[in-house]
Amino acid sequence: MRENSLLLSETFFMEAKLAYSCCGLSSPGYSRNSFYQDGWRVRGAASYFATAASIYDQVNLVGIVGSDFPREHLDFWRNRSVNLDGLQIQDGKTFHWHGRYHMDMNARDTLDTQLGVFGDFHPVVPEEYTHSPLVFLANIQPELQLEVLQQMPRAQFTVLDTMELWINTSRAQLTEVMKQVDVLLMSEEEVRQYTNQSSILTAVRHFFTLGLKYVVVKLGSYGALLFGADGTYFSAPSYPLEEVVDPTGAGDSFAGGFLAISRRFSQMLRDAMLLMILSARLCMGILLDLLPVRILVLVA
Repeated sequence: MRENSLLLSETFFMEAKLAYSCCGLSSPGYSRNSFYQDGWRVRGAASYFATAASIYDQVNLVGIVGSDFPREHLDFWRNRSVNLDGLQIQDGKTFHWHGRYHMDMNARDTLDTQLGVFGDFHPVVPEEYTHSPLVFLANIQPELQLEVLQQMPRAQFTVLDTMELWINTSRAQLTEVMKQVDVLLMSEEEVRQYTNQSSILTAVRHFFTLGLKYVVVKLGSYGALLFGADGTYFSAPSYPLEEVVDPTGAGDSFAGGFLAISRRFSQMLRDAMLLMILSARLCMGILLDLLPVRILVLVA
């Protein structure tokens, strides 16, 4: 295993297709989109992050799926420089999420969640993974993110993703994770929710008091903003699309490109912001050909 590899920690889930629906947790799993009544689809932060990052580097994945998870999708990742030694496969159902996106695609409602084998999951990082200098903590419970960090004492660059649910239910634990990582990825709405600030700049300054070096504010269909504790600021637009049906996995593809490219270009995070948009587009195209899904979507 190469020592310049990336560690991805998350959970898988499955998603199905209905009329504006997507996935919102980490790991490969199933989810459902309420736009088309054509069954469940494999989704999850692992699916999109790993595929995007593997374009540039090896990915070491930590997560869990049930015995119902399609083996052909695991073979797809094995053929794309994704190490699955840290993936647990247990008897039972893979995580399922069913939701509905609003018309602007920047907001969604959860309709049903089934934890399956994810309910008792505790990440175990293989010894060979501990040499990975980069760690991406995908969107799972903050307690599990801390468990991963404790198993990665040699990590040099750590990136955190989270969501509204953990802000509401595990704020103290989430804050502790923030204090131990370098970069925070968070949507504009979540930034305001966590800090209770209307000004994004004021909110970001609060995060820097926790020790974060960079904050990436995701603006949905409008792109993303990069803020640095050293005064760095950069704005990256999204790639415009005429029709958007399902933004599933766009943010995770974005994260995969960000981490992989920032590794290659060291501190040139501005280049990473631009190139990761391309990687997200490439990743969505690859995954949609695999799964398959009707339309290529990129929303940063």
